[in-house]
Amino acid sequence: MLRKILFALCFSTTSLVLAQTGTIKGTVTDAKTGEPVIGANAVIQGTTIGAATDIEGKFTINNVKPGTYNISISFITYKTHVIPDVVVEAAKISSIEIQLQEDATELKEVVVTGTREINNDFAMIAAIKESKLVVSGISAEQISKSQDRDAAQVVRRVPGITLVDNRFVVVRGLASRYTTVLMNGVIAPSTETDTRAFSFDIIPSSLLDRMLVYKSGAAELPGEFAGSVIQVTTKSATDNNFTNISFSGGYRVNTTFNAFTSQQRSSSELFGFAGSNRNLPAGAPEDYRTITSQEVINQESLKYANSWGTTTANAAPDFRFSVDLGRVFHIGNMKLSGINSISYSNTNQTNEFEFNRNSNYSNFQGQPFFKFTDTQYQNNVRGALLSNWSLNINAANKIEFRNLYTRMGTALTTFREGQDIDKGQDVRNGSFRYIERAIYTGQIEGKHDIIKDKLNISWVAGYTTAQRNEPDWKRYSYRRNTGSGADFELFVPTNAANPANAARFFQDLNEDNITGRADVTYKFKLGSVEESAEVKSGLWYERKDRTFAARQIGFVQRGIIDLETFKKPISEIFVPENIDSQNGFSVTESTTITDAYTANNRMFAGYVSFNLPVTSKFRIIPGVRVENNTIQLKTRDGVGGANVDYPLTSVLPFANISYNITTRSLVRLAYSKTINRPEFRELAPFSFYDFDNQLDIVGNKDLKVADIHNLDLRYEYYPTPSEFVSVGFFYKNFNNPIEARIVTGANNPVVFLDNAREANNGGVEVEVRKQIAYSSPSKFLNNLSVVFNASLIYSQIKLRNDISLTEKAERPMQGQSPYVINAGLFYQDDQSGLQANLQYNVFGKRIVFVGDFEFPTQWEMPRHQVDLTISKRISEKTELKFGVTDLLNAAWIIKEDANLDNKLTDDASDKLIRRTRNGQYITAGVTFRL
Repeated sequence: MLRKILFALCFSTTSLVLAQTGTIKGTVTDAKTGEPVIGANAVIQGTTIGAATDIEGKFTINNVKPGTYNISISFITYKTHVIPDVVVEAAKISSIEIQLQEDATELKEVVVTGTREINNDFAMIAAIKESKLVVSGISAEQISKSQDRDAAQVVRRVPGITLVDNRFVVVRGLASRYTTVLMNGVIAPSTETDTRAFSFDIIPSSLLDRMLVYKSGAAELPGEFAGSVIQVTTKSATDNNFTNISFSGGYRVNTTFNAFTSQQRSSSELFGFAGSNRNLPAGAPEDYRTITSQEVINQESLKYANSWGTTTANAAPDFRFSVDLGRVFHIGNMKLSGINSISYSNTNQTNEFEFNRNSNYSNFQGQPFFKFTDTQYQNNVRGALLSNWSLNINAANKIEFRNLYTRMGTALTTFREGQDIDKGQDVRNGSFRYIERAIYTGQIEGKHDIIKDKLNISWVAGYTTAQRNEPDWKRYSYRRNTGSGADFELFVPTNAANPANAARFFQDLNEDNITGRADVTYKFKLGSVEESAEVKSGLWYERKDRTFAARQIGFVQRGIIDLETFKKPISEIFVPENIDSQNGFSVTESTTITDAYTANNRMFAGYVSFNLPVTSKFRIIPGVRVENNTIQLKTRDGVGGANVDYPLTSVLPFANISYNITTRSLVRLAYSKTINRPEFRELAPFSFYDFDNQLDIVGNKDLKVADIHNLDLRYEYYPTPSEFVSVGFFYKNFNNPIEARIVTGANNPVVFLDNAREANNGGVEVEVRKQIAYSSPSKFLNNLSVVFNASLIYSQIKLRNDISLTEKAERPMQGQSPYVINAGLFYQDDQSGLQANLQYNVFGKRIVFVGDFEFPTQWEMPRHQVDLTISKRISEKTELKFGVTDLLNAAWIIKEDANLDNKLTDDASDKLIRRTRNGQYITAGVTFRL
């Protein structure tokens, strides 16, 4: 009822205002040819109120006060024409028609050469309109209006997209495994060991030109997706020389200037490289369990430096800088242009987490299992280098060479305190973790017009490499009996190394990817339709190779040790004088044959598609893609090992239909069949201990490929070249979808990957990009625009009979949010150089871990985020920027669904698992354009 009243009030108020003004409409044509003049300026003389003509030569000036006006019409190469005494009456439309005469003396011969811009909102909307697919996107211009610092924060502004762990993309409520990422046309590598996902946080936002999110399939796109194919395009060619230098600092509430604890670190970590002090000792044996000599094991144990100590100091403000260089060179008739960029950031964040677990759900009550408080200190260092070059040989031939290298080092120091109620103990645990991730991606691309406007050939050769290294992840646990008041004592195993106690874990992942593709487009006439039809075909080859190795090493106690030793601080226990394989500590390991694997994926693909304009308004684009893919993975031989050889040929049909209702509106209908393959890690039976969530993650070599049928229907309306409105519907059906679910383990819950039987996913999406006003007397309203998008999503998964015995037979898909909302209010005054932007984001609750009756399903709860950005140009070469991220400082919460009703409430049946707040984040910076 309240919404109806507000709507009626807004409608009646708006109607009253509009009733007091009139409208001027007109059509501008060429006096000689009668063709519409696109982009002509129509202005009320003596004011700045006006409008530009659209592709039909038409313009509209709204909200004009009643009166008599002179209208000036101007455009380059035409004589300016003034229509006098145009009468405007309230609530009426005044129509005029104008024929412009060429101004032969104004211009003689003009030769224009340049590069098509793709990084502004105008070009982004044009790309969406021209696309044959259902697509959304965001441009560098919109990125610059926010405080988004990496590609992950950028992409969540796109309709239907949310983030998991602030770096993995969820599109239309579908987990990150259903999204394929293309980096400048080449499939991007993954730096993640335990998820099938591209980590978007590794790419600084300053290096992006635009991001396009394709939500319907096409024959020329990879066939492995269901959520989307995301095309990330980095900064490319330029027409002008430029040098930009930016500096910014950041203050985070509850972190900056507060006490910040970090591990013993080396100077190389200031640049995202793990120090040599974290490496395995030189000459370390392949397996410590093979050493039988007491003397040798003592020598090997002494090689491990006592690096368990920490230091505490006040956290410095965050720091970021970037330098961008654009240069243009002329070599004869050829033009060579390049954009080179370097960026660096060093940031800190402190979080305090509530962390609980419950058990014994036989009567849907749940008894406390443990209650912990985690204090986590996180330092992120990120550096990136970009070097992109474009060579325009002539009007028909162009070569581009793109390079991007980005590296990120993350130091995580976590202290855990609380009660392990199940064991009747108080605990003080610690985790010292360092993760270094790096990606290099390079492509050389050629575009050739063999026959102008008829035959075109393009090709890409690409190489990407990704590394993820986790050297010397140390974990420990102090314990005492609850209520005893005794000193805490370090727990050290007596026989085998344990991943949670006095443990040192080493992990290394390397992945290389070679891609080659070629596309041929041929245009031809089809019947009497003026626009040409086209046939497009191509070949695609990709080879991906991965090596992965982990070692589970830890200290164990031998013989008789003074009990007072275990009460000392962790930095004073594993000192040289306590290393003794007979009466002290020594290293051993629990590495298994599944802790290392080699894998490769080979894909050959070919496609053909047709673009058939049946009439001037109706278009059909059918196509088919055939992918022959083979996944191979092998662990070391032995009990529990795996040897996977999984060849599969997939025939994937596609069809896109569009109908132009008018020149500014159209309808699209799209169908595609796609697939979702298991990733290397998901097939590998490697068991990984997750300290943060206190559970184990295990792969499944028997996973099957999922088949997906996708259907999209969307209406699009383009009021002006800079505005966009769309409403879309989608539906997806999955066979054998892959999900991660919690099963009961011996010590910790185990996250196990498995196929469900079937799933359905559908919903509606709305997107609006709109100026508030064009010709209002209010300058403020003319400079104001809104961006709004929302998705309403429903999904249901049906389990296999053997799984549904321990879980609810039907539930939403993992990672699926029932709704996603993004909204932005943007103010931009080009004359004064002032911009102010307010942006909002929220998503509905979604499943993090699928559970069973022993460990119920865990849900991430909705979180509202509001960001504010203000920038001001103070001179032609200097701009200041200020922003506040996460103004509301809403809590990040995970709860469990104890009664399996897929509803989360505040009653006792649904319990808190994890909760934290990130703190508001304030940034200020300056950009110099030299």
